[in-house]
Amino acid sequence: MKESITPNNIDDVFALVLKTAEQLYDENFDQEGLEFLPYFLSLNLEIIPEKFLDKIFEVFVLKYTANKDFASLSKMSVDTGIAIIKHHAHKHGEKMLISM
Repeated sequence: MKESITPNNIDDVFALVLKTAEQLYDENFDQEGLEFLPYFLSLNLEIIPEKFLDKIFEVFVLKYTANKDFASLSKMSVDTGIAIIKHHAHKHGEKMLISM
């Protein structure tokens, strides 16, 4: 029986979402389908576990904004990245800027 998703394993949810987003990108999934990651993150700014911030920006910078054919995905990723920085800057602003 599969474990249900609860607030106690929110890290598992974010790990799965990020892993899936990378796999779909690597498998040349369409732009519209890839937009689920920035959309999901924008809806969950309040609960993004801090340990995933580096990975989120790695996916956004190295993949989602690197493909010039994915203008819409790139814009969503930049906008979501800015929202994440604004939300988490009081604690991690300097670290985020350095990692970018």
